[in-house]
Amino acid sequence: EEEEEDKEKEEEMEKEVENWKKTIWRKTKNWRKKKKKELEKEREEMEKEEEMEKEEMEKK
Repeated sequence: EEEEEDKEKEEEMEKEVENWKKTIWRKTKNWRKKKKKELEKEREEMEKEEEMEKEEMEKK
């Protein structure tokens, strides 16, 4: 009787752990995606600035 209960509790725990892993993984995945976008945006802005500086230099 008690063993049954222990087994159920164990299964519950395992399910929770699995859910946690999935949640965390999803969050990190979304975070990485967001980070990547931010980095790409920054890079583009840097390139634009460099381009403008180049043009300025050429004008002089």
